[in-house]
Amino acid sequence: MDSAFLTALLDWLQQHTIVGLLIVFLVAFGESLAFVGLLVPGAVLMVSFGALIALDYLPFWPTLLSAILGAVAGDSLSYWLGSHFNQRLTGFWPFTRHPDLLERGQAFFRRHGGKSVLLGRFVGPIRPVIPAIAGMMAMPIRTFLFINILSALLWAPLYLLPGILFGTSLELASEFAGRFTLLLVGLLATLWLLAWLVKRLYLWLTPLTDAIMLRLLNWSRRHPLAGEIPVSIISPEHKEARGLSLLALVLLLATGGFILLSQIAGHLPLVANLDRLIHHALGAMRNPLFDHAMLLISSLGDTALLGLVTGLIALFLLQQRHWLLLWHWLAAFLFPLLLVVLLHYLYAAPRPPGMPMPGQAATLGGHVILSASVYGFLAILVGRDVPARWRLPLYLLATLLVLLIAFARLYLGAQWLSSVIGGLLLGLAWTALLGIAYRRHARLPSLPRRRYAGLTALLLGVMLIYPLTVHQSRLEDLAPPPREYVMSRSAWLDSGWRVIPARREDLRGINDFPFNLQWRGSAENIDRWLRVRGWRRPDERLRVYFNWFNPHAEPAGLPLLPHVHAGQYERLRWVKTTERGKVYVIRLWPAHIEVTDANRTAPLWYGNVTRLEEAGRLGLRYLVTVRDFEQPLRMFRQQTEPGALSLTERIRQDLTPPQPVLLIDSGARYYQDNR
Repeated sequence: MDSAFLTALLDWLQQHTIVGLLIVFLVAFGESLAFVGLLVPGAVLMVSFGALIALDYLPFWPTLLSAILGAVAGDSLSYWLGSHFNQRLTGFWPFTRHPDLLERGQAFFRRHGGKSVLLGRFVGPIRPVIPAIAGMMAMPIRTFLFINILSALLWAPLYLLPGILFGTSLELASEFAGRFTLLLVGLLATLWLLAWLVKRLYLWLTPLTDAIMLRLLNWSRRHPLAGEIPVSIISPEHKEARGLSLLALVLLLATGGFILLSQIAGHLPLVANLDRLIHHALGAMRNPLFDHAMLLISSLGDTALLGLVTGLIALFLLQQRHWLLLWHWLAAFLFPLLLVVLLHYLYAAPRPPGMPMPGQAATLGGHVILSASVYGFLAILVGRDVPARWRLPLYLLATLLVLLIAFARLYLGAQWLSSVIGGLLLGLAWTALLGIAYRRHARLPSLPRRRYAGLTALLLGVMLIYPLTVHQSRLEDLAPPPREYVMSRSAWLDSGWRVIPARREDLRGINDFPFNLQWRGSAENIDRWLRVRGWRRPDERLRVYFNWFNPHAEPAGLPLLPHVHAGQYERLRWVKTTERGKVYVIRLWPAHIEVTDANRTAPLWYGNVTRLEEAGRLGLRYLVTVRDFEQPLRMFRQQTEPGALSLTERIRQDLTPPQPVLLIDSGARYYQDNR
């Protein structure tokens, strides 16, 4: 959808509030109506309405009331349908196609009684049919209406609140890192989708497992030669070592074929362009918060850490004399490690440009292969001794961890998308084969929980300490010192100022944060000059952030969030409060340019001076940037006494509309006076 059209649509909605409230009512009504609610994406739409409330496109109280009334009306009509048609409802869709839906709803109603109307509003696919079932089962109308209204009073704010928080976070994120919000939302949505797919696949395959194994056994009897491999894996009466060895060889051959296909696919425009697209898109969204998080997550897949985890568990199994399990566990690490080493020598996949990650092999998804194999089999190992209902959450947790490691590799620019996908497929294939062999052959007593607890605490400690110990060195590797350039003062004032970015990099690509300052001088002297004139460094202590929730805090006492440009926070930052209570802030980034003249050489900084104003949502008070950048610049010039600084104004014609930029040189005289 075109952004201009979306903006116009939202502006129209803001001007026609009644239409917006009617839409909210109809969505809540349809989401609660019997049968129709199965088709209406009510949860998603209600969250969207919450975001519109936070962005001031919809009023809070009228929207909340519209949602409550719609929910009450939808459930009430559903109750009447159930009471009027009674058992004839079974002849309507969706009960004709899904009779189990009616059975589950009736069982839920019998189990919870009147509470089912309250609980049912928040319970998955049976949500729209519970009120109709309440009518079918002759629930008293007064009781139903009381619980119906109570549930709507809870449902509407709970479904609007995430959207309100998200909309507020968007406004806050525009202050420091819009890309952070987009990355976080995109990552969470992707992980949720993949976890949902894994869950569906698990629930679909689990009942079919025995039937699949039986068919494989029957097939192996008809084909004795080829069937020896699967029968050795799935039959408890056969030793699986031979089958696993043969399958490992097959997997090695398959890896060779995969490498060949990767080399061919690497020359295909579709694959190569997709790799570059994902690489550059994630590179453009770099920000310090995600840099730290992704480095920590990526280190969970380091060979050193996985080897240490493998060794600790192997020693534990050796002490317990679980020889069969020990053999499987070592195979989960050693074979993928062998695979990674072979891949390193046979096929060194070209590492994406920029963002080096020293000390890690540039293999075809080697980091991901080991992670998928070790963490995947660890979930299978632990899942053997936990109740069946906990196995799916355990497998989902392992899946999310491996996917996070894979995403971290993509985000850090360490591997291409095609390499990560290849590594996931190879690692999961070996995990699946090894897991099937282990589950079909292992007949071991359950381990005492107290021994599990000690080992678990040790492993968690190792997995927490290791990433922290290597984090600083990895961070330095990720952001090596940039190259420094030299420029004469006359060249800078003439046209060199144009090489400095015109605006802060932002996902929206609009002129929201132009850079209106370029300052030649050392950080110490700039700080000294500003402090004399009433500017101060902002308070960054943790307790300041509690002022977000303090209704009596002055605007100057609210937290000042950092801005992100080119993946980095501003290096220098000062704040000033005028006598009229206006709050101004100066943010400066290093240009990595030394500006020279006959007297001295000094670094160049660039950034902006802006005015902040207070905003608030749901009791949260915070500072946002006023989108008038010329007034703060005029204020700065007016408060700079003649001769204190060398000020030269230029106009950036590459901004729309053109914006002034102030070139500041503290001057040899000022430096002489402050030695």
